[in-house]
Amino acid sequence: MNLSDYYDANAEAYDRVAEDVARELSRALGDVGKRSGLTAPRVTWRRKGKARFLRKARRRDANAYDVEEAVRDVAGVRVVCKNTGDIAKVEELVRRVPGLEVVAREDQVESPTIQGYRATKLIVRKAVTVEAQEKTLPCEVQIRTLLQDAWAEFTHGELYENELAPSNLRRNAARIADLLAVADAILQDIRDDLESPTAMQPLLAGLYRFATGGAELTVGESWRAAETFALTPREAYDDGDSLIQAWGSACDAANTLFAECLLDEPTPVEALTYGLPLALGADRDGIVSLLAERHDLAECDECGRLVARESLALHDDIGGQICDRCAGDLPVCYSCGRRTDSEGQGYAPNDGATYCRSCESSIYK
Repeated sequence: MNLSDYYDANAEAYDRVAEDVARELSRALGDVGKRSGLTAPRVTWRRKGKARFLRKARRRDANAYDVEEAVRDVAGVRVVCKNTGDIAKVEELVRRVPGLEVVAREDQVESPTIQGYRATKLIVRKAVTVEAQEKTLPCEVQIRTLLQDAWAEFTHGELYENELAPSNLRRNAARIADLLAVADAILQDIRDDLESPTAMQPLLAGLYRFATGGAELTVGESWRAAETFALTPREAYDDGDSLIQAWGSACDAANTLFAECLLDEPTPVEALTYGLPLALGADRDGIVSLLAERHDLAECDECGRLVARESLALHDDIGGQICDRCAGDLPVCYSCGRRTDSEGQGYAPNDGATYCRSCESSIYK
């Protein structure tokens, strides 16, 4: 089989690989992206044209039997995101998609080509079935920013496809790429500032003042609320009005969270700090982690939840710290009055009472 025949025989399979990878990434970005702070990346796919495939394969002295290793970008998926900070998040997500095996990585953001091309490239392998036959083929996933994508689209035909392009054109293209890289860095700085706790403090202070009829946050309360709010996806709110609309749900979310953690009813400040991010879709584990740091929560050895440390009590018979909620579900030892676990406990044959291991061993040894 020659290279031309190989391409024709596998074109449909390469289409299927690229389409499947793009669909699965789009779904993953939709499900996880918002919680990760990603802002609507664009996902597209393509199959490399036959003429370009043949040129690249011959340039690398490949044949039909080793071309899948020599030319691994016949199937290609492109993910375009807004900022350079999103690239690492997309890459992490790609690595978590079931059925995709990442076999190679090339960082052309830190090490751009001489012409100025920048992107992070991942080679993944994906199994597909075409005409009842399963094939596992490579697919290149390119991750780049809007500005990197604009540069690549503008220069693709002039440089990448044109080996005779004059040197001054290549130099100017590289200069433009460097300028766009600076713009990318500035845009990332702007985004970091917008998402920093400091930027959110005035907005949250104003919301609290409105919701409580004029009460003011202290500097510490304002900072803690803003730090927690940083876990909220930016897309979950547009302005102060959307935060006001979420206030009612915030109080309910805070009440539920504090009840689960066996804490006293939350104050309005705590509703703002913990309930509002939850109501807007913030990562719950992250919120609980911050709550644990600030309210001295500890893990119950029975249910595994983080609860108020003062609600925990040591149960020697069980061998751990048990929260009040779990202890209330345990039977009471007839002799000493302590709670005991049901697994492995003894029952006195003559009175039918429940005893802890300690009492049982001393009374009925």
